[in-house]
Amino acid sequence: MTAELINESGRFRTKGAGVYQGNQLIHAGTPPQYIPELIEQLFSWLKKSKVHPLIKACVFHYEFEFIHPFQDGNGRLGRLWHTLILSKWKEFFAWLSIETLIQKKQQKYYEAINLSNNIGKSTPFVTFILEIIKETLEELQKNDLKMTDILTDKMTDKELQRLKILEEYFEKNNYIDNSEVQKILNVSDSTARRFLNKLVKNGILETFGEKKGRKYRKK
Repeated sequence: MTAELINESGRFRTKGAGVYQGNQLIHAGTPPQYIPELIEQLFSWLKKSKVHPLIKACVFHYEFEFIHPFQDGNGRLGRLWHTLILSKWKEFFAWLSIETLIQKKQQKYYEAINLSNNIGKSTPFVTFILEIIKETLEELQKNDLKMTDILTDKMTDKELQRLKILEEYFEKNNYIDNSEVQKILNVSDSTARRFLNKLVKNGILETFGEKKGRKYRKK
């Protein structure tokens, strides 16, 4: 990410550094001699922790920024890891970028970091992130977000064509089954099943009914 842009690209920093908002120092990073051990502890916690992924992602994000392990790019990496942790839990979050959400409330983002630093707890930061995720999901739900709005830039052209056909179908119908998908998309049973499973996995559709008569509806 920072190759050929900074002197210590690809390795932990060896000098002091901090988080700035404009010219204002928000947080002075951990002294460089402690970085390797603290990062190792943080990733060990991430691997072993049983904390809910929504909370775990926030805590990891904050602690990563607090350690500030690299000379530059810590904010982007922290937000990228946040999205990755959430997407491992629910793939929908791979398309609901934390980076994008924070850009809209950057001032409050830095205020939450600063407040957490001052009290020595990540609680204000966790609360802030959870609130913007909640607000975003509520807004999407209120606006009846279409399936194509969520998955457009993550699908092949052929899949997009199929998705649009399926979207039109759901405008007139409450649910669909595998045989109907085969019919309207002109695909085989296995292709229809894979496509439906992909939409379920991404939180777009949900299943109901018995296994043999399984049906799908918008979530």
